[in-house]
Amino acid sequence: AYRLIFEYLEAFYNTKRIHSHCDYMSPDEFERVYERTHTEAELLAG
Repeated sequence: AYRLIFEYLEAFYNTKRIHSHCDYMSPDEFERVYERTHTEAELLAG
């Protein structure tokens, strides 16, 4: 039972469910947007 719960949390819940604190994006999508915007800012900063 513990393995099934762990697999559910790791494979579905944490990465695909949208969160209000992530501006209603999934954690994966939020991370992609964050990385893209910070990479662009670093390039512009020189």
